[in-house]
Amino acid sequence: MPPISLRTVLEGLEGQDLVLGLFLLGAGLVFIVLGIHIFKVLVVISFGFVGLLLGSSLPLDGVLKIVAGMVGAAGLAVASTFFLKIAVAVLAGGWSALVVAAVAPGLRVGDNLTLVLAALAFAAVVSLTFILYQEIIAAVMSFEGTLMFVSGLVIFLSHQPGVWGYFRTLILDTPLFMGFVLLSGTVIGFYLQVAEMQKKQAGTSG
Repeated sequence: MPPISLRTVLEGLEGQDLVLGLFLLGAGLVFIVLGIHIFKVLVVISFGFVGLLLGSSLPLDGVLKIVAGMVGAAGLAVASTFFLKIAVAVLAGGWSALVVAAVAPGLRVGDNLTLVLAALAFAAVVSLTFILYQEIIAAVMSFEGTLMFVSGLVIFLSHQPGVWGYFRTLILDTPLFMGFVLLSGTVIGFYLQVAEMQKKQAGTSG
């Protein structure tokens, strides 16, 4: 399993349209702050994006690749509306497996063990979803929101040459910094959403 390269991700984001960066910043905040309230729509959007990626990755040419991406997006988006709880479980488990797959190479874990650990993470989080459904939703929405917010911030900063060089070096030379940022954003969003959920359940939410 090839390691997920932080450098490759940064190079893919650098120089992207500034409007896209601002959109990701705003969308990320929506996921982080309001995820638990509108999670049904956000889960559908998430699976639509996954379907688009899967369909577009098929070995097809030209228009067929675009059609496959659109069909994949529509198919998974619609399916997630009928099997919402399963969709949340798969989404949470999938992100957990990807995180393990991204972290394992840095710990010098072999490919076979990485696959085993990723599969175990997927199974554990899927099982946990049916016990702590609302909490898992808050965690997933916060994580996705943090990813989008950070991606938008990278795009925005890449258009500011005076500061981007410093941040780029910091990110590449200190991978733990990015991990800390993603974890911090996820935790903050999680507690914001859980606190609001508890207020609503107690009947004190405005």
